[in-house]
Amino acid sequence: MVSSNSYAHAEITFDAMGTSAHVIVLDTESADLGRFLERAVVMVEAAEDRWSRFRPTSELSQLNDNAGRPVLVSAATFDLVSTALLGQEATNGAFDPTVGAALIDAGYDRSFESMAPNSTARSIGRDRRSHNPVQDPGPVQDPGQSPEQLDRSELGASDKRGDAHRIRLDPTTLAITVPVGCRLDLGGIAKGATADAVANELMAVGAAGCCVSIGGDLRVSGAGPERGGWRVSLDCPGSDETRSILLNEGGVCTSSISKRSWMIDGAAQAAHHLIDPGTLEPRSNGPASATVIAATATSAEVLTKWVMAGGDPADFEATGLVVRRDGVIERLAGFERYAADVKTT
Repeated sequence: MVSSNSYAHAEITFDAMGTSAHVIVLDTESADLGRFLERAVVMVEAAEDRWSRFRPTSELSQLNDNAGRPVLVSAATFDLVSTALLGQEATNGAFDPTVGAALIDAGYDRSFESMAPNSTARSIGRDRRSHNPVQDPGPVQDPGQSPEQLDRSELGASDKRGDAHRIRLDPTTLAITVPVGCRLDLGGIAKGATADAVANELMAVGAAGCCVSIGGDLRVSGAGPERGGWRVSLDCPGSDETRSILLNEGGVCTSSISKRSWMIDGAAQAAHHLIDPGTLEPRSNGPASATVIAATATSAEVLTKWVMAGGDPADFEATGLVVRRDGVIERLAGFERYAADVKTT
């Protein structure tokens, strides 16, 4: 625990959601810091219980295992699925939470921490034709302007519509029906939404400021440790350089073809977890990584997939940078207002 800008400071790092979580809290009273950190850990662990596709009792597993039948879920899960489907619609399918079957087919069929680095993953040979991208989600709960969620005013709306198979959401009973042949994967957006929820909760119960990072999906809020807010180091996967930004309030997310990769028998190159919804294969084009700075970590997570598919985050009043596959870093429009320094490693 240290003092920073007259604020007491405490932090904790722990394993969660298949990655590492890091929470930093600032407050005027050092005695309160422990309860803030305890609350953060409980919230993250509860989110993993709800949304891990590797826990058979999770609400996500129940949705996928009961395809074709309505499943009653918590309000948090209903909101997250609604938000994910809005993100899919707004990005014209670049962000797609319905690629769970394709992830399994690519070899990501168990928790990543159980896959040794550069290990050979098995492919179960799932028929990709059974995957039905959901472009028209049917009735959804209006999420309003909650900072944890995306809505059509923030992300725009797509005119694209898919086939007749739809995920059904009943806001009256909080029931969700996943169509047969479709498997939801909420891995990335769950991390962003959890970072947002934890940050909002810590501020609501009296923290002066906080930074919540879950596997790189990061949200900062309130007072920061230095003038200008929070200094965030961006790893820029695919490059030998890093970038630093100063962020007063908002979310940051990076998606990369190298962070979660593995080998499959007979494959010439490693597979990775970024599925191209058009081919249902690990994305083979576009940049090596994309980092987005947005109002929330949830929005940033969705928009990294938009940028990986060639979209411009400025379309959604966001910014960021990309690392091309030759290692060159390209700053996107608006990035300069956050840039703090450049460091070569």
